[in-house]
Amino acid sequence: MKIVLIITSSSEKTVAWKERERYVKEFCETIESRLEKVKVRYTTYDKLHFIVRNGVTQIIDTQNDMDLKQTSLVHFKNWMYETEEAPLAASYLKKHGIVFFNSEVDIPVSSGKISQMFRLGENGIPVPDTFYARRSQLRQIFSGGKLPEGFNWPLIMKATFGSKGDDNHLVTAPAQALQILDQSASDIEFVLQNFIPNDGDYRFLFVGFDKPPIIFHRQSVSGTHLNNTSKGGTGRVIHAAELPPQYLQYARRAAEVLRREIGGVDIIVDKTTGKPFILEVNGTPALATGYDTDKKLTVFVEFLERMLEAEEEE
Repeated sequence: MKIVLIITSSSEKTVAWKERERYVKEFCETIESRLEKVKVRYTTYDKLHFIVRNGVTQIIDTQNDMDLKQTSLVHFKNWMYETEEAPLAASYLKKHGIVFFNSEVDIPVSSGKISQMFRLGENGIPVPDTFYARRSQLRQIFSGGKLPEGFNWPLIMKATFGSKGDDNHLVTAPAQALQILDQSASDIEFVLQNFIPNDGDYRFLFVGFDKPPIIFHRQSVSGTHLNNTSKGGTGRVIHAAELPPQYLQYARRAAEVLRREIGGVDIIVDKTTGKPFILEVNGTPALATGYDTDKKLTVFVEFLERMLEAEEEE
């Protein structure tokens, strides 16, 4: 039995969802009645769970209790309201050879943290185990007291579009997680990650791929899990030779996969296992602020000079 899935938005920017859901359901039933050996189902973007565990990615449709890769064909509707989830789902379907329409949704943009984790994980780059669902779904999970499989307390709970350590929390219990949802702005969505014990992290600042990156080691101050210098963390410049070669290899590959020639790649190392993980590739790294701005500005000016000279030579 083949499955056709229609994914639509429950956004109420046009018509109330309850009204639209009724005719979406009727539409699916009508189409199914005209096909043989085909089930036609629908779901909404806010019913999808996005999971990265041990480098393996999954997108689960909780409304129909199935992995998206179990479908035969997917139709994306109203995806312009869901520019984080929809392109990521399209990429996932493409990876598994599932036909989808409209193909315009397949845009390689990684605007939020979950899309970064997916695209990096699918390219064999180590990332923390990560779970993403809309806050309404997270509320149900925390209220039920049972975390998704493979996730344990303490957790990192951070805004999918957060920066500079804002809306980034170390959470140790369901009540604390629910309080964060209650107190945060209603338009903030969160990703969950298993906490990685560490002695700081490394920022690999690439300004073009033709030169080595600047590398900073950042370490949190007492009382916070955040290593960001913008949150009071300490920083120092280090040389690549001080680190295992694979750190630089992972950092460069991550920046290349996300096509961020100017970007800050953050690597955290589990101090119990020694395993490195890519936390993010920041496409707007602090060049004019933060630690050692003079060095960063010098490198950026040199990059611009090289690019302008190369243009003149053409």
